Amino acid sequence: MKRILCFLLLAALLTLSVFATDNNDFFNDHAQECVYDGRDYSLNGPAGYVAVLDAPGGLTQDYLLNEQALTVFGVYRDASGALWAQLRYTPLGRGLAFSDVDGQRIGWASLSLLYRECDKEDFLADHAEEFVNRPLRLRLSTHPDTTLWVTPFSAEPCGYLRWYVGEEDALLSFPAWWRDAEGSRWALWEDSFICLDDPQRRENGFAAEQAVLYPAAAFDALPQVVEQPRPAEPVSYLPYYFLTGALVLGLLALIITIISKQERK
Repeated sequence: MKRILCFLLLAALLTLSVFATDNNDFFNDHAQECVYDGRDYSLNGPAGYVAVLDAPGGLTQDYLLNEQALTVFGVYRDASGALWAQLRYTPLGRGLAFSDVDGQRIGWASLSLLYRECDKEDFLADHAEEFVNRPLRLRLSTHPDTTLWVTPFSAEPCGYLRWYVGEEDALLSFPAWWRDAEGSRWALWEDSFICLDDPQRRENGFAAEQAVLYPAAAFDALPQVVEQPRPAEPVSYLPYYFLTGALVLGLLALIITIISKQERK
């Protein structure tokens, strides 16, 4: 009898948890269509803020100020081909939030309103087929100082290398390289690029056009989120029936247990 009571109690708890879970949000319905990203982006709306929606093309749930870094946990492409970034965040106040995989809110923003500098993975994805698979060597004695770039299109260097005494006569071998529009050859060195024809270059005159970065708007310029009526969803009473049935069966089992104990006396 105790086992029966435990089973009924467990069934009731499970019924409550199912009833309390919202399975109708956009992500739950389209999780298989989302591609994981996991990288940080800066909010960069032309008005100084970005509208975060409850679903791609849906209703506005927050306005967040520019220049904040938020993680894009997934990317969804809608029927028109537009890309939407899934944001998980916890609001800190009006216009402010921080990323958190277990954040209080899940929202969606147009990926075109977010900015992230092109990195090595982006460059290789766009130009992998343009690499020449022909080894080249770089003698360090002629270039004791070497400039590192995130990509050949970076506006500024990301670091420098100075070779130790005795290493200048060494040869660095690069199995493949990429040629830019000016004819310079670039090769990947660990997580950065080196210009093999000018390893000590300090300026990148042919850098790709830089994105326009918009400053954050003032707090008082943020629009208010207007609560809009949502279409009523049909109410399912099935969880109530399961819960009521489980409680009734549990009560009956308890009564039977009490009567059985009295008869034994």
